[in-house]
Amino acid sequence: MNPNLLSVLAGRKARAIIEDGGLSMDRVRVLAAASGGPKWLVLSQIDRVLCQLLKERRTPLYGVGSSVGSWRLAAHAMPDSPAAFDALEHAYVHQRYKGHPSVQEVSAVARDMMNAFLPPGTDAPLHHPWLKFAWVAVRSRGPGASPLRVAQMLHLLGAGLGNAVSRRALNLFFERAVFFSPGFEQGLIGADQLRTHWYPLEQANLHPALLASGSIPLVLDAVRDIPGARPGAYYDGGISDYHLNLNYRLGDDEIILMPHFYPHITPGWFDKALKYRKPRTAWLDNLVLISPSPSFVASLPGGTIPDRKDFERFYERDEARIAQWNEVIRRCEALAEAFAALMSGKPVAAGALN
Repeated sequence: MNPNLLSVLAGRKARAIIEDGGLSMDRVRVLAAASGGPKWLVLSQIDRVLCQLLKERRTPLYGVGSSVGSWRLAAHAMPDSPAAFDALEHAYVHQRYKGHPSVQEVSAVARDMMNAFLPPGTDAPLHHPWLKFAWVAVRSRGPGASPLRVAQMLHLLGAGLGNAVSRRALNLFFERAVFFSPGFEQGLIGADQLRTHWYPLEQANLHPALLASGSIPLVLDAVRDIPGARPGAYYDGGISDYHLNLNYRLGDDEIILMPHFYPHITPGWFDKALKYRKPRTAWLDNLVLISPSPSFVASLPGGTIPDRKDFERFYERDEARIAQWNEVIRRCEALAEAFAALMSGKPVAAGALN
């Protein structure tokens, strides 16, 4: 593996495992997939490698995702996962907008992107033989459920201010909603300070739950009254669990694998600007976090990975944005090769995550 391409960080228990016995999918019990919008494109080629590594697996693997991470897990759970990723990637990259799009327009594009890799009417991910997954969304409480933009803005402002004092304050504004596939072990994730409701996935709520998991407030419409869940307005799971710093309950020899955009963990969306809000370190013990190295990111066009701000940078220049995103994806083939070498089972040197 080229050490200049990937950064490898690990929690206390995971670090001891991989530095001694190496890193392979046989050691991984949980695949974590974070929120991040277009940032996922820097991992799209790594996801293709994961498709191959997971092909021969027969023991259960538990996926936990929020926002675009949920979409990635859905693609992994499709019968032809490489084709699902091809369809998702193409649809995501080729978003086009004229002027400043309305919330309704962006929501319609998001539905089309979802349908491109998860066709309407299919429930194929629910029948995957060993990939069992959970998608995180949030249910808005109080005025945040209003369709009025001003009410939503005030609700988000209140949530941000409350969260700055304590993550527990998010309970006044949102409820975590976890939609899980048949066979997912709910006991895998223990309770924390956020109110949580668990809802089984079935054909009737598969598409609404996935859309809700990535529905950013003020950018996309809420997904309302999801079948099988409490009535209300559901939004992006990154609000509560941006990088999935959850209370995982694992054995000492079990690993959480997280291909990630960054070499750090941010608990919730509102925590991005809070330098003092750190992840729960005990919940990182089993985590192996793999991300593009700073030098690799600096070598990309624009010196950064794709981001939602690219829609502003390339305002009314969609073709230029599409070309840059495609070039990033092409260059990330080298990341995929390095990732495949890393997962070969040889001992791995890792930095400390906690």
